[in-house]
Amino acid sequence: MNINTLRRFAGLSHYKNYLILDLGSESIISQFRYNVLQSESNDYILPCRKVQKDDRAELVYKGDGYGRFAGSMGGLPSDEHKLMIAGLIRGLLSVYKHEYLSLDNVIMHESMLLYHPEKKKCGLVYVPVNYDRSYEEWYPELILLLESIAQKSGLDKDSGWKSFFETLKGSVVPLDKIKASLDKMTGGKDEYEGESFSDSEKGSEPGLVIRSMNLDPPLVIRVDKDLFTIGRSPSSVDGLLQGLATVSGRHCEIINRNGKHFVRDLSSTNGTYVNAERLSRGEIRVISSGDILRIADHPFIIE
Repeated sequence: MNINTLRRFAGLSHYKNYLILDLGSESIISQFRYNVLQSESNDYILPCRKVQKDDRAELVYKGDGYGRFAGSMGGLPSDEHKLMIAGLIRGLLSVYKHEYLSLDNVIMHESMLLYHPEKKKCGLVYVPVNYDRSYEEWYPELILLLESIAQKSGLDKDSGWKSFFETLKGSVVPLDKIKASLDKMTGGKDEYEGESFSDSEKGSEPGLVIRSMNLDPPLVIRVDKDLFTIGRSPSSVDGLLQGLATVSGRHCEIINRNGKHFVRDLSSTNGTYVNAERLSRGEIRVISSGDILRIADHPFIIE
């Protein structure tokens, strides 16, 4: 969705940590796409809620800690700029690969792209309306967006970036190939809580044990993968909490980085807690032996 399409809406405003999009009539919202947005977790799309005010509808996006994407580039070296753009492409790719989400619903303008400097990830504003084009029709917006970001950040003066960008303009390049090229350019780094990890550093010493404290018989979950999802859906998790009605289908995930473990809430309905403190949607927290991990209303001890 480009900025001209956005101008069809009545207005855009900010209030504290919220971005408010006034859509005018509620009829413009696709209820199906809105429901998908509420039920599916995506680390890159800003969480939003629909608010009805008299005869007008607003989408309210929560942007705690986020700032303008281009503005966040100020003073950073070009290598950091490339990492930020690689994160943006990962976000767009996650939307593109989703069965029910559409790239056309992402506002493709640098003024509407956000970035969290501490979590080091981009935030996408996704507008759940009926607006569909093919990837080929959408692709020129990506080129214009990347060109604008590069010009405003000074990245367009970087020789490696210029060579890469020329290949994008020659033909329509699939997003996964763009991501692969950026991964090569950035050394295949994965940004995570202010640290960068190469592939060789990921996944050493897996084997965290999570033991239930209120189930009979006790349930023991052995985390034996670098990315280990926990929830109630048998087809989409590694650690199954079957029959626990308060647990979401994909509730949380455990991440192993170089022997250090983290937990991330996956937009669960009833929350993920570490030592009685609830994680916000998409928040990542370090966990270690002795911590109490509560999944909805079920406490587990980390061993």
